This record gives sequence, C-alpha cells and structure tokens, in this order.
Amino acid sequence: MRELGNDQEAIDLTFDGKGDYTPERLARSVQAADVAIVGMSSLHNATLELAITDLMTATKKPVYLFADTFGAWRREWFSGVQRRVTGVFVTTEAERLAAKRLYRRVIVSGNPAWDEYAFPNAHARTKLGMTLSVQKVILISGTKKPELNRHMIEVTLTAGERLRRKYPYVAYVYAPHPGDRTDRSVYDSLGTDFNAPFRLLDDGVRADDVVDAISGLIHPGNSSLAVHCIIAHRGKIPIIDAPVDELDTYITTELGGWEYTLNSMGATYRPKNLDDLCGAIDAMSGGINDLPIEVPQDMIRFMPGQAARKILEVL
Repeated sequence: MRELGNDQEAIDLTFDGKGDYTPERLARSVQAADVAIVGMSSLHNATLELAITDLMTATKKPVYLFADTFGAWRREWFSGVQRRVTGVFVTTEAERLAAKRLYRRVIVSGNPAWDEYAFPNAHARTKLGMTLSVQKVILISGTKKPELNRHMIEVTLTAGERLRRKYPYVAYVYAPHPGDRTDRSVYDSLGTDFNAPFRLLDDGVRADDVVDAISGLIHPGNSSLAVHCIIAHRGKIPIIDAPVDELDTYITTELGGWEYTLNSMGATYRPKNLDDLCGAIDAMSGGINDLPIEVPQDMIRFMPGQAARKILEVL
C-alpha cells in the first residue's frame, strides 16, 4: 500500500471462525476503516462477512466483495448486498462477464493466494514421504464433508485396484481439507479395503506443498488445488472431477453450480462412471495426457504479485 502511495489504514478484521468477535469489536473496527474488502465464504462461514458488509454500507463507506474462486460471486446468501456494495473482485475475465449482470462494478483481480503457485517447490517429493519404488503419485483432494471424501477415496481406489497390475509403481495419496475435523484414522482405514497403495499426507504437510511432485489430481470439482496444478504444471497433468453422486449436490449448494467451475472452462475431465474413471487414471499413470482438457490461458499467464497490486490500486 505504501509503494502505491496509499495512506489508508489497514484494519485487521480476521477471526478464527469460532465467533471470537463481538458486535462492539466489529463496530469499532468498521468505524476505524476507510474501506473494506470482504470474502464470500460458503453459507456456514459467511455470517461475519455479511455483518461487515451491512455495517460498511450503512455508514456509506466503500466495501468490495472478493470472489476468490469460480462462481463465488453468485452465492445466494450474498444476493441481498449485491447492489449495495461498491464492487466485486473476481478471478478471470470470463467471471467478470458473467458477474456484471448482478453488480454495479466488477473488477478482474485474480487471487493473491495464487502467488505461491507459480514458484516450484524443490522439496515436494520429500514431503510426499514415498519410497523409491513409487514412481508416480495421484493426489486425492478432500472437502470439509467426510461422507463425500470417503466416497471419493473409495471410487478412486476401486479404479486403482483394477489398474494395480498394469501400474504397480503408482500410489494414491489423500490430502485432507484443512477445515475437515474428521479423525485421520477414519480415512486411513479405507486403504485396507483395496489392493492399491494408499496413504494420507503426513500431518502438518499441506497439499500445496506436494503439487510439484504429483502425476495427476482427483478433486471435488472446484478446488484451489486444481488451480495450483494448472499454474504449476501448465496443463501437463490431468485434473479429474471425482465421479460421485454427492458431488452434484456439493457443487450446487456450496460453489454455485457446475457452470461456474474449472470443468466449464474445459480445464478438468469429468468421468461419467467408474469405467471412465479407470480410463482417466490409465492416462495419468501412463503419462499420456490424451484427455479432452484445455488450459485456461488467462490462468497460466498469471504473474505473481499482480492480484494484490490490482486490488490495492482499486482500493
């Protein structure tokens, strides 16, 4: 902010998500702020964001929403503030064109959290904790919903079991979502039911730490990990949407619908059934990425630091 000649005060309105704020503390923070930028969380985590937005608009101070992922700008629980906010930041030009019907101002900023994705991690293979006999790792990315996670793991390992003889050097690693409080042993035990190498990422290791060492990703349809894969690998590894029934409900209720996902851009492959998933994992394991996947050019041209600068220029 100083570099851009911005003399506004930066107000810390971060909380741990457990309700550790009071109306009085919130009011004081908003009163001291010149401008606010507010996230657009899933339904159960948006209470604080909506409270800040209401307070800022009531005092006629500028407040911007930040849609940090695809389709977040259309989440229904923010419909009451769409025309009252100063504007909304979105990740790509396609998102801007879709969102402009709902907001007075839409700005393409990208996402500052994507900055680190452009830098390779030399320790990624070590952090995976794999033996030398494992040549390729397929990562399974979790959600906050344990039942959906369990089904994603089961369908992936069912396919992996079918391909075990053909690809004995491929292992499957599950990366729990940071917001999932399920005991690790619940997921760990699933590996005993299948004849396919399976383990969880070591406790304390983030999924983002190992992206540079994986050969493919199976994810829940719209994940920041998929964005990381696109930026880091430039589209050279397959990204697969897990073919489980619950995923449709999850995408619709939590993320805004399939039309606002990486799949709608052609950046991921969505198998129709288990046989189709086997074919996709076959492509991952054999190193032949012949799946119908296109790389979003505005994402691989992403320049580290540009998102934060764009946001600050607007503020």
